[in-house]
Amino acid sequence: MYTTDCCSLCVSAKAILHRRGIGYEEVNLARDPDGRARLAEKTGMITFPQIVIDGETIGGFAELLATDREGRLPTLLAAQGPRNTLGPVQESALGTDEWLGVPGAAGSTR
Repeated sequence: MYTTDCCSLCVSAKAILHRRGIGYEEVNLARDPDGRARLAEKTGMITFPQIVIDGETIGGFAELLATDREGRLPTLLAAQGPRNTLGPVQESALGTDEWLGVPGAAGSTR
């Protein structure tokens, strides 16, 4: 999950995942304008949070909430394999370097 500082929708998205017992990796791009630009290029979105499951952009908070309310969240997670976690876009997906998927990223709940 890509987030930024002072983002109430980011807090709400994390709360949904916490209530469902779903681990996730948080990548805070508040102080990384280049990272924000690369993410916007990949996802087409400039808002936060941005939820990515196994390299596929799900959307923001509204899309996460809709997916959860429709009962599709477990299906999306099952399709990605046994990890049962949300993670950032893989490095190759954005063609970027280490800001994606760095173990121990700030806020990681894995």
